[in-house]
Amino acid sequence: MATTQDTREVLTEIEQRFEELSDLWSRLQQTPHDMLLRKPSADGWSANECLKHINSYGRYYLPLFDKALKEPSVQAKTYREGWLGGLFIRWMSTSAEGYPEKTMSSPPGHRPKNNLLVNETLSEFAQQYAWLQSLMPMVAQHDLAGSRIPISIGKWIRLQIGDVLRFYIAHHVRHLHQALRAAQ
Repeated sequence: MATTQDTREVLTEIEQRFEELSDLWSRLQQTPHDMLLRKPSADGWSANECLKHINSYGRYYLPLFDKALKEPSVQAKTYREGWLGGLFIRWMSTSAEGYPEKTMSSPPGHRPKNNLLVNETLSEFAQQYAWLQSLMPMVAQHDLAGSRIPISIGKWIRLQIGDVLRFYIAHHVRHLHQALRAAQ
């Protein structure tokens, strides 16, 4: 069900989720590299694979966010999430402990292939994180419903930038929690 909220509430939610993402990333950076390759089970992803998966989304979405957020825009007072965007955001939600509310398979183009290049994976994630961090101040100045972003699994589906950004950050949080669990 799509909801209408004060835009400031949505921006606060985005900022809080980004802070959670930042905290998880900081914790993961403290993890020894050999632990990042540890698989929790035969079919489970290692922390390195979780980061590779996240990186695959960053390669697609960050240039689109960058372009859209640099376009002139006036922030609306209210924000109404789209029904499909809201559904995707809820699918990515996690419990307070970081466990997914709904499990799902990753789309084929976003399935990681493990290798031993942990430094490259970490470096790419760090660059993408810095890019996202540089875009965050622009989010508060942009109409979250004004720009539309094609989604990676079906480019003919275009969702509001606010919905895609909320999904993207929730996706990061979900898989960073997964990475930390895998590395324990």
